[in-house]
Amino acid sequence: MTSRWAVRETVWLARAAGLGQLGLVTIDGTKVRANTSRHKAMSHGRMVAEEARLERECAAIVARMEEVNAAEDSEHGEDDDGRGGLPAERQSRERRLATRRAVGAQLEPENGEKLEPRHQQSFADPDAQMMRTGDGALTYAYNAQAAVSEDGWVVASGLTTEVRDTGQLGPMIPAVEANTGEPPGVAVADKGYLTEHNLATLRGQGQRCLIGVGREGQRPARWPQGPETQRMHRLLRLPWARVRYARRKTQAERPHAEIKCAMAFRRFMLRGVAKVRGEWDLVCAGEAGAPSERL
Repeated sequence: MTSRWAVRETVWLARAAGLGQLGLVTIDGTKVRANTSRHKAMSHGRMVAEEARLERECAAIVARMEEVNAAEDSEHGEDDDGRGGLPAERQSRERRLATRRAVGAQLEPENGEKLEPRHQQSFADPDAQMMRTGDGALTYAYNAQAAVSEDGWVVASGLTTEVRDTGQLGPMIPAVEANTGEPPGVAVADKGYLTEHNLATLRGQGQRCLIGVGREGQRPARWPQGPETQRMHRLLRLPWARVRYARRKTQAERPHAEIKCAMAFRRFMLRGVAKVRGEWDLVCAGEAGAPSERL
């Protein structure tokens, strides 16, 4: 399921009407709950124990089958097979064992050497990750991204299973250019997107950006490390940069607030990262009509 065309068509219509100004584009992410819960999940430690238990039970069922078949053969003589298919109790255990192995195989690469018994994965939606939402709850969710134009239009959307935003700045800026045909004049994002690699990459591409170095309205506790971060810290102290960066809070976060409050969209209905991505694209396309209602 892919619905990226919905956002793109909405942006094209807005641009044709002279809307969707790209002089200042803000990028921000929000955590949206997945269609699952912690009650439909299992920790890695318990998963390993359950796999061992199911394997023992399957082996015991096979042993009982062999005993019954041997007794029947001695009493009635051998037949062509003597099995009559697998019993339902073994089929059920094999299905559960296959599900646990599939989820465990996905959990191991995601955590690598840091995999611990406490790490868990959802059976209902294995792609969803444990994230802390805006209300402070630790639940299964997706990291939904949106790029917003100067006049409040969502000009690009994105979705990831990564908890942090640092890896999303790179994909979102090309997404804006793909949807609009132009790169952002100035890309603005909060400290969650700050890395030396991101700053160096954008500078090498000639993309102007303003990325927060510390908490808004407060000076960093210590002098930032890294030449690109230090340069951004000095840049944000200039009056024109402070004025532009101050727009991030209302320009970037307003669409997320409207989606969660006005549209009452706080949980995905679909499961799986591909389907959820399509659902988020449709939601952003629907929210993109909100600015036109205020004109």
